[in-house]
Amino acid sequence: MPLGCTRCGTVNPDGNAFCQNCGASLAAAAPPGPAQQSPPATPQQPAPAWAPGPAAAAPAAVVVPPTYYANPAQSQYYAPPLAAPGGTGQVHRLSRNALFAIIGSAVLVIAGVGAIVALAGKGPKPTPYSPPPVVSAAPVTSGPVTPSPTSSGAPRPTPPPGGQTGQVINVGFASFPAISGFTQQTAQGNVTELDPNDKSGQLFVAMLPAGAITTNQQVSDSLLAGDAKSSPDAVRCSPDAPGPTLAGTGGAQIATVVVTICETLTPQNGQAFKAVDAYVAGLAKDSSGAPVQVLINPFAPDSSFANFVKEIPQGWASQVQFNATAR
Repeated sequence: MPLGCTRCGTVNPDGNAFCQNCGASLAAAAPPGPAQQSPPATPQQPAPAWAPGPAAAAPAAVVVPPTYYANPAQSQYYAPPLAAPGGTGQVHRLSRNALFAIIGSAVLVIAGVGAIVALAGKGPKPTPYSPPPVVSAAPVTSGPVTPSPTSSGAPRPTPPPGGQTGQVINVGFASFPAISGFTQQTAQGNVTELDPNDKSGQLFVAMLPAGAITTNQQVSDSLLAGDAKSSPDAVRCSPDAPGPTLAGTGGAQIATVVVTICETLTPQNGQAFKAVDAYVAGLAKDSSGAPVQVLINPFAPDSSFANFVKEIPQGWASQVQFNATAR
């Protein structure tokens, strides 16, 4: 029988797994929480450590209404429920492309958003994980050859960067290093989720239809507008910042923008609390040539945000490779 969306009220045909209007799961969606006072914006910061290397600035903003996807059902994805602070219930995700964090006080707003953007452009770039070349033994001029006690003649693999296991996860639309202490959930379409074992947050990798969106400024505007549909108090926590260059097929480089959106989230049968979705987002073309958005999206409650960000290895985003080319 037709199913009513508990998020937006739209009546959906029988058999729909997701709302055709807002994209919410018809099985797990919960009613939106009460709007609350928007947190103050913070000064612009450089982009996230899990995504190093500044990219070219996003194209200058054009004063036009945000452009949305042709199919609203494709314009949003929602995270599976996340345990709310205090175990009061399940979090009702309000955003289209879930990303960074939750803020609980003015101090955490400054420190938290700063941590998000500082993760991208500061510090040394991560060393790529690859086996070293075979080490040749030093030549011996006379006498019997005595093998070095520390040299076996076989290459020794270089340990993966901190926080990574050395395993690469391939989900079809993208591949990325597994993160120690994170569990990959079953991918749904072109959205996959990594959850830390301590339940401190959620990390998403996604490639979604871009429709008529043509600039990173429009990407940012559409992210904010998408969040505001379910969370009227959604605002940018800080000005957008140029993001890292993401890897595409055949060495393609995808320019991105870092977007941080403060909003209110409501646990199912629980108390509403402030949240931040932080996005590293860019435009690309998929293997068929269709325009897409590529997104890397961490998200966490305010009480665990700072620690959650630290769990994502520095430079991790630069090792994500999308099955897409630069637009």
